[in-house]
This record gives sequence, C-alpha cells and structure tokens, in this order.
Amino acid sequence: MGWSEESMRKAIEEVVQKTMGYRKAVAAFNVPQTTLERKMALFRHLISSSRQVWDRFSLCLHLERKRS
Repeated sequence: MGWSEESMRKAIEEVVQKTMGYRKAVAAFNVPQTTLERKMALFRHLISSSRQVWDRFSLCLHLERKRS
C-alpha cells in the first residue's frame, strides 16, 4: 500500500467539502482513485442512512407529541 489512511481521510474531506474533485484529490494526496471513489460511495451511503434514521425519529417524536 503506497498511501496512508490519513492521506485518504484528507482526500475524502476535500471532496466532501467540494474544494477538490476526485482527480485533483487523487493527485494531491497520492491515493488510488478507485479506492477514493469506493470510500466516498460508502461515506455517502452512511450519511444518507443516518438522515433516514433521523427523519424517522423526528416523525415519531412529532406523532408522539400530537398524541399528548
């Protein structure tokens, strides 16, 4: 492995913040593009899942308050 987890974390951070695209982050942090893409897909999936859970939780709270 020619890259570090820290470099990958920084690349992901830059892509998430939209300060760099994939290609620029790959070049800047010397990480493999396919690995960055895979980790970004996982990150986005986890964020999406978290939002869905939060939305369900908020709905349950709202419905519970209406009942009271």
